[in-house]
Amino acid sequence: MGNFVFDMKDDATYDSAVAIINIKKIKPIGGQDNGAPDSLVIEKLTYEPVRLLRGTYGPGTLTERDTKRIQGLLANRLKALGTEFLARENGHVDVPRP
Repeated sequence: MGNFVFDMKDDATYDSAVAIINIKKIKPIGGQDNGAPDSLVIEKLTYEPVRLLRGTYGPGTLTERDTKRIQGLLANRLKALGTEFLARENGHVDVPRP
């Protein structure tokens, strides 16, 4: 959403991430017979670093340096929010389910 509001002049604005969200449906206690709707919970949340290409704004190929830099940005922002996370070797950042 940021590219629609802010300019893309600075190189840092091309650093981004894709959120991979695994959602699980859970049945209410007592099953469907009690009339309660199913609930949805986030089973897993992972951020995958992405570097946007100038001109097309599509995802580009990441160098190892890009991956680590973007992973560091994600980690710093999650720390600032007090959110626990796991920085993985492949550059992904996992956020444990609350």
